[in-house]
Amino acid sequence: MTQTTPLEDFASALRARLAAPDPDAALIAFRDAVLDAADLIGTQAETDPRGKSPIAGLAAVLLTRAFLRSGVPEAVAPFLSAFAVRWAKAPPPAALERAPWLAARVSSQRPLSDPEDALDYLRISYPYLEGVFIELAAARGDQAELVSRICAFASYRRQKNDARGQGPLAADIAERAEAERYGPFRYDPGFVLEKQLEAFRLGPLDGRLETVRAFEALTLENALLSRQPARALPLIDERLEVHLSGPIADGEHFVFNAICVLSVLGAFDRALDAARRLIRRGYGLPWRFLKDRSDRDWTREMGQDEWLAPLHALPAYDAFLAEYVLAPPSPPEGPALTPPCAVHDGVLGGKASKRCFISGKTVAPGTGIVRVRRLRGISAESDFNLADKAAFEASDWQAARVALETCTMPVNWLFPDPRLQHGTWDSPHVAAFCFDVARAPEKLDIQRAVDLLAAFEPPPMRFLWTPERYQWREPFAPCAGDDMHGDAARLAWRLVRTGHGAEMLRRASALPQIEGDKLVALLATFDIPELRAGAARHFDLPDLPEIMHLVFASRLTFEDHLRLADYGSAHPRFRAAMVAAMRAYGVHLYSNSHVTADWFLQGLEHYAYAHGCQLLFLLIHHPQEDPVLAKVLETGWLPRNHNTYDGYDNAAPFYLRAAMFHIALHQPDALDVWVDSARLRDISTMAKDRETFRLMEAHRKKKTGRRKTGT
Repeated sequence: MTQTTPLEDFASALRARLAAPDPDAALIAFRDAVLDAADLIGTQAETDPRGKSPIAGLAAVLLTRAFLRSGVPEAVAPFLSAFAVRWAKAPPPAALERAPWLAARVSSQRPLSDPEDALDYLRISYPYLEGVFIELAAARGDQAELVSRICAFASYRRQKNDARGQGPLAADIAERAEAERYGPFRYDPGFVLEKQLEAFRLGPLDGRLETVRAFEALTLENALLSRQPARALPLIDERLEVHLSGPIADGEHFVFNAICVLSVLGAFDRALDAARRLIRRGYGLPWRFLKDRSDRDWTREMGQDEWLAPLHALPAYDAFLAEYVLAPPSPPEGPALTPPCAVHDGVLGGKASKRCFISGKTVAPGTGIVRVRRLRGISAESDFNLADKAAFEASDWQAARVALETCTMPVNWLFPDPRLQHGTWDSPHVAAFCFDVARAPEKLDIQRAVDLLAAFEPPPMRFLWTPERYQWREPFAPCAGDDMHGDAARLAWRLVRTGHGAEMLRRASALPQIEGDKLVALLATFDIPELRAGAARHFDLPDLPEIMHLVFASRLTFEDHLRLADYGSAHPRFRAAMVAAMRAYGVHLYSNSHVTADWFLQGLEHYAYAHGCQLLFLLIHHPQEDPVLAKVLETGWLPRNHNTYDGYDNAAPFYLRAAMFHIALHQPDALDVWVDSARLRDISTMAKDRETFRLMEAHRKKKTGRRKTGT
């Protein structure tokens, strides 16, 4: 008689439960055996990331769905928590000795003793388990949880290692007809679509949130992939115009998916109108409109060539491609194609020769040179191009430099055809304005630009609070479009360099005060004398240019901080304008990934090295006017980056300094608590932080005459 393994015995028993007259009851009665299966070691051909058998994870899903089908959803969470803790335990030493391959697999894995950590890892290892959590949220009517779970599940939709791909034993059970009622055992667009429609029936969603935007786009995608496009039409009717006309962009997958749905349903005029408007709003993936993009994995998975095929057959679609997507002939290399955005004279140092980007000849050390940074569409080059000074002055780059420095650059240089430019605008309204100017430079509408910039108000940039080192708290759910603050300064810079700076100041002064002041405050931060003088006249502050120079100084003394604090306090209108500019344009933040004021542009280069963060010092006497600064003072917490959103992380040392100056000036009895806080020093690790503590220690010593007591 052939001897079976414990794994084979468990699989046989599981198959018997599925074949029972009442499989739900049979599976529920099998609960303890499923828990024990969490300890089963996999085989070399069939194992999961913890070295366990995939059939155990599949059994856990079968049992949880039996609970749901039997009307006892409250049993799911306790069971999964207990299962996850057992599953996460490392295999025993004896098992590792018998299976060297298993020892190699688990040797680098950290122990997972926390139940929440174990459950999270279980979900990652068995993505189709997410379907159980989706059903739980739907059963409870918890809309927020349902949306969150569905978006999490969607991140696994391109993975192929579902239950059928995890080994022969798991596949044998998952593919049985009697197991079908307990599925799906993979990401199934039809199943997810049903749950999404349930979520919509629970009430309106907050369309500002990034997860909601992703959820809406996913609904259309699932309707297409499950071949039920008509079920997406009500959502398109409700939300398409909002996506096409609103000030927020989110990748625009909703709009593109809507175009696919409209195409397959034969609504060609509506689909083409949406396509034109999407391109005008700065869609970053225009190649998706090209015919036959089956060379892209994403295209094949979405099946977009099939959905767009009816639209592709129309002559009007070819006209759309020619006008909106296909690139025209490019201008020759030179200032018209890559105009200068920063130019500086110098002398080549070092010992190595360099090559002149104009003549192609080598330039010896000690030679006079010109460094040129060029624009390529939206973005500036990160590095300077080096030119021999004589060669530069003899070329058309010299005239381009004069145009840059005198703000007389041709409009079409700074507003190129979007089909030729590199990069895209983050703000769809800014993108649409630039699209229109590129098509008709002679019709540039400066009033429209001023109105756009004055009304510019993106959602707040995401960040995390750090109460302690390695602890983080999310203050609010991230909003779509919270990365577009920098488009305002980039657009304003282009308008200034094409000769519209004075006109912008004049028209801004004619706007309602709060709107006009906000834009003028932005222009006051530009290192361009005419703009700062105009801002001084607007606010009736003759010394404003001097204060702006001090704000961006490389090193500030204790007295400089006091001067900035007193200036902000003495001029409430200017302070309110700068607070509004900080909120709308992010000029007090410093992000390498989501740039606010682009320090690669001449006139904004002083924003480099986070000098714009020193605008916070204008609020030292009035911290309540910036919610983040007020929270720093209330809690002693500091803001940190939220993944690649590092604007607040880089600004944290300046928030700390503004807070400590406020404490020193307004709550001196509390200064010792802040200066001597081991927790605060533990989360404040930058050189700027150490400088802040030195400033405060020196101030404390000067005021009290005593030595520092230690931390």
